Amino acid sequence: MDDQVLSVLSELEKSGIKLNKNHRRDLHELISEISGRDGIDAASVLNDDKEIRELLQNSALNGPKKLERVKDILVGRRYPTYTRARAAFSRKINNLKLDSRIKITPTPFFEDNKITVEFSYESPDGLREVLKSLEKLDKIDLVKEALEDRQDSY
Repeated sequence: MDDQVLSVLSELEKSGIKLNKNHRRDLHELISEISGRDGIDAASVLNDDKEIRELLQNSALNGPKKLERVKDILVGRRYPTYTRARAAFSRKINNLKLDSRIKITPTPFFEDNKITVEFSYESPDGLREVLKSLEKLDKIDLVKEALEDRQDSY
């Protein structure tokens, strides 16, 4: 790991974020890639982001929450198109107002138009309610629409 990124990771730890080996590797990769793509030094990746600065100073958040949020912000900066598609997909799912026992997941990075549907129920009536709610999926192509919405948000 180069010294500049190590220094940035050390600053994260000083703010109360505990980094294990995997966290360090993931953050190093994200910071290095953003830094290289944007032509800025590693420290600027965090210091120039107002949301990250405020997050690190927020004493109401514990270390694991800070880590999760910092990582989400960095992933959003590193993969903006994917992040917009994910947000559009989530909006589509929320707008369907599916039964709360249903979970819909796209393939990683929207590699194809497939979705995974998971659901649970406790009774025959519960199953009928879930199946009725799933009928809403018949009318839309979630992945295609999410990718189109992502394009519109540029």
